[in-house]
Amino acid sequence: MAVICPIDRVIIHSDVITFPATKSAAAATITGDAKYDYESYAFGKSEVLVRATDDSKITDTLTIKLYISYDGGTTWLNIADYSDLANGSGDPVEAIKTPASYVPRLRLDAVFDGTGALAAGHGCGVDVRLEEDNAYIPRKIFADVGGLGATLANSTTVNGTSCYIPSTIDVLKKVVVASYCADASKVTDNVTWKVQSSYDATNWFDASAAQTNIANGSGVIFGELAVETKLGKYVRVVTTSDGTGALASGHGVQFNVIGYY
Repeated sequence: MAVICPIDRVIIHSDVITFPATKSAAAATITGDAKYDYESYAFGKSEVLVRATDDSKITDTLTIKLYISYDGGTTWLNIADYSDLANGSGDPVEAIKTPASYVPRLRLDAVFDGTGALAAGHGCGVDVRLEEDNAYIPRKIFADVGGLGATLANSTTVNGTSCYIPSTIDVLKKVVVASYCADASKVTDNVTWKVQSSYDATNWFDASAAQTNIANGSGVIFGELAVETKLGKYVRVVTTSDGTGALASGHGVQFNVIGYY
């Protein structure tokens, strides 16, 4: 009997941001179209292509902001900024892998500062390549499950929401946790997080080591952790601050879980 292997499909979206033929100098944001072709089942890899016919027609740097959403487009997380479209000479074309390996929903915006302008003939464009990922492996998204409030005090542990995928199987095959911090300057070091799992949602055990990527700094923090061993039926994220660790108002820290079963 022949075995038919799934082929991951690829979709290309051209010109996901509608640039005007010309633009006078002024601060402005052009919001791109949200793309989510594989959101319901086999979402996966993505790539962004930025291009221009003549970048001498661009005044100052034009910032392309990448947003992803884990909750169907209600909340958008700005996980990366691209500054490849800037004043210069020639016709730049740059293909950029997105920081997220698992992208259920994606959006790109163009942001101009107060002197940002476009002259006729700029030819700016942004394209997106989305690739289906393991079409025959079901998965479920749990958005913002960290259970964190507006702040996190010293010497505090927060057990996140229990995530369970209803199915006939006994255990999860894999989970990917996407960690995000909107403003790293709001983090006092010594805040850690880890993945725990359980077979009954009562007795929990560690499924990962403590992670330290949510740390003091500047700008956005984004990372992914894949866990494929020590998994039961449930998972949760546990966040801990020690005697000097804390999260100040505006931290925006959240954890999004993708469960494979």
